[in-house]
Order: sequence, then C-alpha cells, then structure tokens
Amino acid sequence: MTPEEMERNIQDLQAAPGLEFPTQFLNAKTYQEPVDKVPLVPLEEDVRRAFSFQNEIIDKLPLTDRGCLHKVYDINHDWARYVLRGAKSWHNGMAGSVVINTYRRLTPPKYQTAEHMNVVYTLFAVVEFVTTMTIMLDDQYDMTLKRHQEPTWYLAHPVSLTSDALILPAMAQRILLKLFPRNHPCFTEILEESLTYFQTCTTYFSYDATYWNRIGRNRYKEMLEHRTRELESLSSEEYLPLKPLITKSPIPFESFGVEAYCQHQDIRAVQFLQYCVNVGRLAACYTSVDVMTTNDVVKESSEFMAAFDDYQEYNSSGNSRYEDNTGGAPEIFLSILMDSLRDPEFPSEKREKIMKVLERNFGTQSIAGAKVVVELYEEMGIPQKVRQYLYGIIDDLDQASAQAMKINFPMAIVFDMIVYMCREEGTLNQDTIKGVHALTSGQGYPSKEGAYSESAKFLRRLVDYYRPS
Repeated sequence: MTPEEMERNIQDLQAAPGLEFPTQFLNAKTYQEPVDKVPLVPLEEDVRRAFSFQNEIIDKLPLTDRGCLHKVYDINHDWARYVLRGAKSWHNGMAGSVVINTYRRLTPPKYQTAEHMNVVYTLFAVVEFVTTMTIMLDDQYDMTLKRHQEPTWYLAHPVSLTSDALILPAMAQRILLKLFPRNHPCFTEILEESLTYFQTCTTYFSYDATYWNRIGRNRYKEMLEHRTRELESLSSEEYLPLKPLITKSPIPFESFGVEAYCQHQDIRAVQFLQYCVNVGRLAACYTSVDVMTTNDVVKESSEFMAAFDDYQEYNSSGNSRYEDNTGGAPEIFLSILMDSLRDPEFPSEKREKIMKVLERNFGTQSIAGAKVVVELYEEMGIPQKVRQYLYGIIDDLDQASAQAMKINFPMAIVFDMIVYMCREEGTLNQDTIKGVHALTSGQGYPSKEGAYSESAKFLRRLVDYYRPS
C-alpha cells in the first residue's frame, strides 16, 4: 500500500465534510424524549452493518503509517488484519451494540443517516477491539478452551499472544485519531473516555496477573495441561475423568465473598458498560446531563448482568455449566457460599467438611470435581440465595431507574443490553425472551408510562424462568 493509497482509503472511511451533528443537545440538563419509540433499524441488523464497516476499516487502514513505507510493516499489516478479524468478541458485538443502541435512542432520525451511522460504527469498532483484547487475555487466565465454538486465541497462537493483544487497543486508538471526525463537538471527551478505559483494563489484568503469580507458573501449567487432557476426552453429554486428578485447589478461598465479587465486577463489568454507554451518549452530543444518575442505572444493570450471566450459565445444559467451577472463577455462587461459611453461627464441623470438598474440587480443572461442587451448592441452597441476590439487585435497579426516568434517560438502553446478552449467551432462546417480554407488555421502548415502567417485573420473569416448578 502506497502513502497515496492509504490517504485515499482514510478519506473513503471518514465522514463527509460538513456532516451535521446534534449540537442542540450540548449542555442539555435532561435527555429529550425519544422521537421514535421504535428503532429505525433492528439492533441485530445494526450490529451486522457495523461489523461490515469494521471489516472495511481492517482492509483499508494499516496499523501504522509505516505500513506503506517498508516491506516488514506491510507483512505486519497482513498479520494485524488476521488478528483483528480472527479474535472473537464478547457475545458477538455486545459492547459495540451498546454504543449503537445508546446513540439511536438519544437522537432524532435526521442524525441517523447512513453517514451518521458510519461515524457511530467507527466507535463500534473502537470498543469492540478494546473489549476483544480483554477477552483474549481473560480466556488465557481462565484457561477457556473455546470462544464461539472455536479454539481460544492463546491456544491457537501462544507465541504471539502478547503482541496480538496489543494490536487491538493500538488499532482502536488509530481509528479514533484517523477516522473519527475531529470537528465532532465531543471528540476530546470520547478520546479521554477511551484512554481512561484503556487504563482501567490494564489495572484489571494486572490484578489477574498478580492472582495467578500467587498460584505459581508451574501450578498454572499443571492445571492447564490437565484441563486440556480432560476436555479432549469429552463428548457433548458425557465425560471421561482422567487420573491423576489435581488433588488440591490453588484458589485462595479466603479472598472470596460478595464484597470481593462486587469489587471484581466493578472493573470487569460496571466500568466497561459505563464506558460503552458514555461513548454512545457523547456521540449523540449529550454533555451536561446528570451523568451520575446515568452511571448509577448502568451500574445496577451491569451488576444484574454479571450475576445473571453466572446464574444462567449454572442452569445451562452440557459442560458449559461447569466452566466457572473448573477454572476457579470468582462467580456469585461461590461468593455467597463463602459468606455463608463466615457466619459465626455456622457449625464449625460442617464448615470444615465443605472446605475440604471445595479444596479438592473447585478450580482443579476437573469436570468430575465441578459436578461435586454443583451438588454442594444444591445441598446448601445456594441457587435460591443467588435468586434472592438477583431480586435485591432488581429492586436497586428499579429505584435507580426511577431517578433516571426523571431526566428522560431511555431505559431501553440498559434493558436491551440484558436481552442481547441473554440471546447471545444462548441459554434463553429468542422465543423465550419474546415470551417473557410479552408478559410485561414490553415491546422494548421506554416512556414514562411505557414498557419499561414495569422493568422490575420483566427482570423477575427472566430470573424465575429457571426457578424449579
């Protein structure tokens, strides 16, 4: 690619000069009522278009300007394209869908033309690349073997994992600096939000690295090798436990509990989704609305999504049910169990027995052991306690929603996130979600008297879907 070709490509990808932005929303104290309650384009179609535009960016924009000056960098661009296309995102575009949906919900149709949406799709690509970087690293720490039915990146490309992970945020920054309009009224704020979130990701994965360094490299290698051997022996329904099993869990159980779980999710889920919503909000030029109120409702919905993700995975069929237990993830079930064991009135003899079960089975990369942990959860009534925990979050979200509605924040933004995640997770099929939605007369679009005025009922129906009859 010559420098001239690269410049032409950049011009093709950039918005046309003179594109009008919704500047009337700058310094707004509240969100305007949505002009159209029904989105102009279904969210799934928007995501498909955004991925198509993202692929065009990958084809036309080198990772560095030197990509057109030296053969080595040209080769590097070929590999960068491979990484950017091949790495798997979270829930097939979940992060970017939040940006798109937020923008659509906040702007009138005149700001939703194809040219306007291409500007939004550049932000889709930014958040998707950063999110995919976190997924790439998280899969390694969690020893996940497959992502969207394909081998995870660290297993397929162990030598280049570090540089591959760096390509993703590097490309995200390059898109912001080369393609997003500099004359957009909120360009600086969007850039600052993105750089801050890059720092947040570094903080989170530094924590994860510290956690695994405590366990030790040899121990980690032993666990990974055992997990690989065991899962290679699995069919879709049956398992063949191998000997020898890892006999003692390396997990620091004393660190687990609901408080630690919430701190973990604050970085991994809450700040992540706040970033996505804020990028969409700023793209729509809302700058002075009560961001604390907006962030609060996103926080409560994120906490629900994180715990509900654990909950629906626990209630899924097949071996995916056991993934958190085999890998030693600090999920909500173990967190609630550990808090129960710390109760001064809990019988000490029973506590010791339970801890022995956990130490022998949780986080030992054994599906046979994970099944023992699930049986323990059932015996201790943990699924019922998780449901009560979710009901509590729903109540908190309901209160936060009431405050958000006072500034006309479209609650569909957060509830569409939840439905999108459920559908992409695959545990709830689309017909089930539509059925649950219909129970609350929820067609998905907010107003003060509209569908999400009964949002708490909607979410309770989702939780109760798994409740034993």
